[in-house]
Amino acid sequence: MPYGTKAQLLRVGNRPRLRYVRSAFAQMIGEVEPHSHVRWAAIRTLLAAVRKRQRAATVLEVGAGSGEMTLEIAGALEPARLYTFDITPPRPPSRLVADCFTGDATALPLRDATQDVVTLFDIIEHIPDDAAALAETYRVLRPGGVVLVTVPTPHYPVWFGRTFHESIGHVRDGYTDDSLSQALKHAGFRRILVRHHTSLPFLLFAWPYYRYARHNVYASAVATALVKPLVAIDRHLPGRTWGALIAYAVKPASTARGA
Repeated sequence: MPYGTKAQLLRVGNRPRLRYVRSAFAQMIGEVEPHSHVRWAAIRTLLAAVRKRQRAATVLEVGAGSGEMTLEIAGALEPARLYTFDITPPRPPSRLVADCFTGDATALPLRDATQDVVTLFDIIEHIPDDAAALAETYRVLRPGGVVLVTVPTPHYPVWFGRTFHESIGHVRDGYTDDSLSQALKHAGFRRILVRHHTSLPFLLFAWPYYRYARHNVYASAVATALVKPLVAIDRHLPGRTWGALIAYAVKPASTARGA
């Protein structure tokens, strides 16, 4: 199922003609946001690997926002209890979520060692003290628990545009694979795997789109449909010019830092 299909179908509206058009678009294309599809393709592969490795009884999604990713995480991991967290009140589908929390990601309102998986999808680049946010993630994970992280690279503001980059609240330009690995290692995580996504073909598309077309909903719908063929091959393309990273890391079975 395309990224965002479930969320789109929940809000297709009541105007008959528009409802049918939006429903058809949701079924075939999904969410109207090109980069989210590329990002989700990378995330989906990692979530499948996590699901195969262990059954996640409890999952915390940090930065839930309006709930599009909440639906995808719930479907991919099928946790017994899913918690969401955001700096503003998150709006996820209540039937899927055990509880919603609001506050600062550097001070999560959860007890120690209570989560099997924590997701930080495009979150830590928004937090001035990213080390504190990763330390809090480490604290709430059970020994053997997994954190999943996505972040932009320093190439992101070059291709997506400085204006867009700053307008969505990024407080730093991005992370390299080495700097992200070191940040996770410093927090105490081990068995760290970092992969790239958002390759040069998509970045060539992103340069004009995120500067000139993203505010027009019709242009965005067309752009999303056009970029979908890149989604399946994005992570397999060669090159060192990438727009984003995805990482997987494990809290050691021994909870002592550096074990």
